[in-house]
This record gives sequence, C-alpha cells and structure tokens, in this order.
Amino acid sequence: MFDSWVFIAFGSGLLSNTSNYFHRFLLKDDNDPALYTWFLEVTRLVPAAALLAFNFHVALSIRTVALLGALGTIEAVSMYVYMKQHAFASLSISTIISRTRLIWTALFAVVLLHERLTLLAYAGILVLFLGLSVGTAPRKITADSGMKYAYLSAMLISVGNTLFKSTLVVASAPVIVAAMAIPTVVGYPVVLKASRQRIQAFLQTKLPAKLLAASANVGALFCCCGHFKQGLSAW
Repeated sequence: MFDSWVFIAFGSGLLSNTSNYFHRFLLKDDNDPALYTWFLEVTRLVPAAALLAFNFHVALSIRTVALLGALGTIEAVSMYVYMKQHAFASLSISTIISRTRLIWTALFAVVLLHERLTLLAYAGILVLFLGLSVGTAPRKITADSGMKYAYLSAMLISVGNTLFKSTLVVASAPVIVAAMAIPTVVGYPVVLKASRQRIQAFLQTKLPAKLLAASANVGALFCCCGHFKQGLSAW
C-alpha cells in the first residue's frame, strides 16, 4: 500500500503540470505577466482566508515575521518571473529548465537550512545538472530571453521553496499561503500603471481558462503543503 505522501506528490505534480499548460496557452497570446501574477495570488488568497477560521496557527516571533515577510517578497518577484517565462519560453523548454529547481532547492537547503547531503546526492545533482544543461542547449541562453526567465524562475522559486519549508514549523498552511499572496495582491495594483483598466480587461477575456489555471496551481500549492508536512513529520 502506498503512503499518503505518494498520492499527495502525484496530485501536486498533475495539478502543477495542468496549470503550466494553461498559463503557457494563455500568456503566449495575451502578454500581461503582471496581471496573471496578481490574479493567481488573489485566487490563492481566497481559499487561504476561508481556511484560516479552521486552521489558524502561527508562533509569533521576530523570526516568524521575518520568514513570512521574506516568503511574501520572494513570491511577488518569483511568480512574476515565472509568468514571464510562460510568456516567452515554449513549454517544452521551460518544463525541462524548471527541473533545475531540484538542484537549486537542494543546494539552498544546505546553505540556508544547514541540511546535509550524501556524496551520492551530490553526484546525482551533478548528473542532473549536466543532463539538463545538454537538453536545453546553454549556448542559446544569451539569445533567448525565454530561457533566461526560465532559469531565473527556477532559482527564485527554489529560494521560495526553502523559505516555505522553514515556515511550516511555525505556521499553518493557510497562514503561509496568505502571507505569500498578500504582498502581491495589495502591492501590484499600487505599482502597476493603469491597474484598474488592466484588471477589468483581464477579467473580460478567457476568464474560465484563467480560473482553471489558477485553481490547478492553488491545488498544487496546498498539496505541496501536505507533502512537506509529511516530510517534516518523518524527521
């Protein structure tokens, strides 16, 4: 019998790939990555706020506030770059490059969380990095802005994943997801030019597909919460 984390991981991967497909489908023709980022975070904030009444926990301290603030900040930047990736890079290339998150997440965990890797793990990272480098033709990076965004997105999201993992021991999932979303939801309309008009235009085209993409991403995020929680309980 499979452990529950297997089903959680499978569900997370399926939902994540579904959202990636729809993000690319939508952004390749309607290039407004900032509005897609804002809409995604609004879609994340709504269920998180609803769940706070049933699952609210936060160990208040300066460290907790700093972690949640850093997570919200990196989320606001990384998701924008992530949407730029889908706007400019084909899904076949960006999907391969996104696998480098496995490398960066492991390395950031060593640096920021002081986790230890075995020699075999380092060897696996090297093999994975070489395979991904060959598969994505690094010589094209300087000429392809889509690949630049894809690599930058992978690194930024890996930093976010590391912070995300750290916050799971001090806050419940709805608190974490809300902290991730609020800086973007509140900040983007303030800094974006003609934000009201752009939001209205955004909501008037292909809204069902946008809701499906965002909802799949939200589902993947909460599956990740469960997956990381499973891992933490096993330590």
